Amino acid sequence: MNAELRKVQRLGTSSLVITLPKDWVKRLKIKAGDRLYVVDEGDHLKVLPAESRNKAVPLVDASKIPGGDVLSKIVHCLYVSGVNEAIIRVKDSSSALLEAKRKASDFIGLEIYDEGKDLLRIRVLADLGRMGLQTIIKLTGQNVVKLIDLILETVSGRSGDNAKERLQIIKNDFIRHQHATIRFLMARPSSGPEGVENYQTALVTSYFGFINDILLDVAQKLVDKEIKIVNSERLNVLLENLKSIVYEVSANIASPSAKRLGPLCIQISLYEESLKDVITSGKDPGEVFIVSRLLDVARVLNITSCVLLCKVLMSKAQWVDEGSYKA
Repeated sequence: MNAELRKVQRLGTSSLVITLPKDWVKRLKIKAGDRLYVVDEGDHLKVLPAESRNKAVPLVDASKIPGGDVLSKIVHCLYVSGVNEAIIRVKDSSSALLEAKRKASDFIGLEIYDEGKDLLRIRVLADLGRMGLQTIIKLTGQNVVKLIDLILETVSGRSGDNAKERLQIIKNDFIRHQHATIRFLMARPSSGPEGVENYQTALVTSYFGFINDILLDVAQKLVDKEIKIVNSERLNVLLENLKSIVYEVSANIASPSAKRLGPLCIQISLYEESLKDVITSGKDPGEVFIVSRLLDVARVLNITSCVLLCKVLMSKAQWVDEGSYKA
């Protein structure tokens, strides 16, 4: 979805008008005298054609793009760009359909089906706008907590025979939630303070991706028994503390609060120090490895909380004339 800056102009004594983007007019075949709906959606307006007409959808020719795994990259690009329907031209739809359907499982509400021997059509059935960005981000945080729970259970020998399957489900869910967040943010272009806030939200959400990768590495090594560790009470405590921190960070990504973020930043710094103490005094190689990875997570969470605090402070700051303002 593209955004264009338009200047509001006066028409007569009481009316204001803006011009419509040329590409938009051409694509939707708008002409003088046509009727348009102007829909009030709270913080923004939406302009829609009033007359029914065939909907324009993007057509991407994958058959002319060299390289492997091109189709999955095209599907990813269309989804995160906010496209609801699209057509992809391929060399052979029957062989490409299975590959495309495997990729579709990474995206919430995405359906792919073939149309003829060389065309695939994709459409997004889920309305992520109704789900809301806060819900998607909280689901991402909950998924990280599920991963910590799996590590806790594996360390204490309580994970059971289905640990590998649970690990794969957690990984798949995280990918789907992360893609949904990117789609939500990219589909709502904005400038000014809102644009900065959207960028900060995208930035801190991407940090959850780093955290997820670190914890996935730990969980995979534990599940595959590459790490042997004697049940450690202090490791259990550190993992439980990390869960509460992750919950608080994800809540502040969705709805930042200066009152909560100040103490949270201090809590994360203290948590970092406790991890360093365990690494210094630790004698079990497995425990030291896991705690060192938790330290990496804590450092990323520290950066995340700083960005969040900056976001909320800047959103509440008053902009004043430097020369005239007096305390």
